[in-house]
Amino acid sequence: ALYNRVIQQHGGCLVYDIHSYNYIRKGDDAPAFNLGTEQLDVAKYGEVINHWMGLLGEITIPNHTIRAGLDEVFYGRGYQATIAKDFKNTLVLPTEFKKFFMNEMTGEVDQAVIDDMKPKFEQAILDNVEKFSEIFLSK
Repeated sequence: ALYNRVIQQHGGCLVYDIHSYNYIRKGDDAPAFNLGTEQLDVAKYGEVINHWMGLLGEITIPNHTIRAGLDEVFYGRGYQATIAKDFKNTLVLPTEFKKFFMNEMTGEVDQAVIDDMKPKFEQAILDNVEKFSEIFLSK
């Protein structure tokens, strides 16, 4: 119902399906951000997907190597990406965060990393929404 309402009002919908993942078993070289594309129409949405990946890869966090990867850790097989294929101009970006913002063994949060990352991630979303809007949404 929500997708239908947003599409009715705007002509399309962009959803960020955000999760985090434990990386210790995957090693330090695991990407800070992973986008799963298995359910995505890359031919149609490739420009927005590439834009999102570029924005994520440009985020800098002191003392952390930030890299964005495609389908390296997870493949985007989640519910939201699956159902979005049935809606006009609707893209779900299944994005996984490496838990570099916390100690995944103890659950202790590194508040300084979160405070630094939050405005950068929010700006990346806003910039990507603008790109999606330019291409797919009604004026």
